[in-house]
Amino acid sequence: MRVFVAATDGGRLVVERRARACAHGAEIVSLPERSGSPGEAIVERVGDVEAGPWSLVREAADPADERLEDVSELLAAFGSGALHAAPEVLVALRDAEPEADWEVAPGVRMAPFRTPTLLPATHTNSYLLTDAGRPSVLVEPAPTDPSEIDRLARWAQGVDRIFVTHHHPDHVGGLGELAERLDAPVLAHPSTASRLRGARFQHVEDGETIAVGSRSWRAMHTPGHAPGHLCLIDESAGTGIVGDMVAGVGTILVEPGEGDMGLYLDGLERLASLELRKVLPAHGGLLVGGEVFRRYALHRRMREEKVYAALEQAPGPVGGLVPIAYDDAPKAVWPLARLSVEAHLLHLEKQGRAERTATGWIAVG
Repeated sequence: MRVFVAATDGGRLVVERRARACAHGAEIVSLPERSGSPGEAIVERVGDVEAGPWSLVREAADPADERLEDVSELLAAFGSGALHAAPEVLVALRDAEPEADWEVAPGVRMAPFRTPTLLPATHTNSYLLTDAGRPSVLVEPAPTDPSEIDRLARWAQGVDRIFVTHHHPDHVGGLGELAERLDAPVLAHPSTASRLRGARFQHVEDGETIAVGSRSWRAMHTPGHAPGHLCLIDESAGTGIVGDMVAGVGTILVEPGEGDMGLYLDGLERLASLELRKVLPAHGGLLVGGEVFRRYALHRRMREEKVYAALEQAPGPVGGLVPIAYDDAPKAVWPLARLSVEAHLLHLEKQGRAERTATGWIAVG
């Protein structure tokens, strides 16, 4: 164990640095939610991931006591992507004042903006890709409310590009006005650009890179949730901006007609193979560790087996399958669950495990 001393409100706080299983072994430093005596176990959170208990959290009696290494090493490790720190820790280590937005990864700042999105989410996270601290690319021109658009425009002043992950309203609500106010072209997959208006579009295909200073972000086309869905990957720092592939709150809807469950699962597997260390979703808190993609894929496959079992038990229309396939969910979510069941049925049909009839669906095989 290596111990560092960080300045907080004129005092000194001993923090611990060590590997966390939830981050695939990546090192994490974060501050406790409350003070404790030496040896007291305190559950810590990094983003929305519970990172486990601290074994040592205490005030240092002497400012020089326990200072084994300078905090500049921590900041350098964060800047390289080798270490993950909750945003509050970076503020404390730098002895800075808390801000309305957060540095959440090397070269990335985040701020949530109120949007008309699906509950339980109420906001969409927008991101600024920065070059030596200066805003360069705005990701997710999300809000529709005029006051939120104005707040985002002030926050993103100076960017030279806007990037959209996909065309859904809670991600592009302010696109036209922001593109005009910021006088910036919009980077989007051709399928996304074809669904939008009011901006100068530059097409981005799978595998293309977007340079931001010395950093290179690779676009990854992950259709399934939306035909033109793109993620941004900074492989040098192990960071992914993943739009609506996963969420820090709630779940992801794959809507029949526009979404494709098979393609969505393929996208999750591609993202899982990258072993990202920091995952930045459009909704909810930050996620540490790429295992989140495997969890999502496992959950979807488990739900699909429940849909198939429901089909075997009660073949017929989609509405009759929902209470069986979603017997573990409150009735309030059943209207959305119906869409998910239909998406799974279409995927089962492609696999030759389900078939549509004049009266509904039947299991095959």
